[in-house]
Amino acid sequence: MYDAGSWFIGVSGHYIKGKNVQTNIGLATITPTKVVTTGGVRLLDRTLILSAQWASYGPNNDVPANYIRSTGYDLVNLYLTYNATRDIVISASIDNLLNQYYRPYAIPGSSTDGTSQNDVLWSSPGPGRVYKAGMKIHFGGA
Repeated sequence: MYDAGSWFIGVSGHYIKGKNVQTNIGLATITPTKVVTTGGVRLLDRTLILSAQWASYGPNNDVPANYIRSTGYDLVNLYLTYNATRDIVISASIDNLLNQYYRPYAIPGSSTDGTSQNDVLWSSPGPGRVYKAGMKIHFGGA
C-alpha cells in the first residue's frame, strides 16, 4: 500500500496450489488465485474520498471429478465516502460494476448415493451488480 496523502494505491494477492499426494488430483478446498488492486483520491480538503477496486480471480480447474469447478472472473467495485461534517458521514458503493457471472469456489456435485450435495445456493452465480448507500450520524457526547 502506498499513501501519498491526496491519493493512494495498493496491490495484494495470493497464489495457492495443492494436490492430494496419493491421487495427484488437486484439492477442491484451495481458494482461487487472486490479485487485487485498489486506488483512490481524496478531494475537497479530504472530506470526499473516491476509490476503485479491481480484483481478478483465477479458476480452480484441478479438482476431483465429482466437483463443479470454480470460474475465473474479474470484479470492479467503486466506493465513495463524504464527511459532510464531523458528525455526518455519507457512503455509497457499487459492487460488481461490470455485472460479471462467477462461482468463487469448487463445490461438490450431485451423487446418487447421497455422499455429496448439489446445493443450489452454492452452485448459483454470485450476485449481479449491487448498489449500497449509507449514512452515519453521531449524536452528542465525545
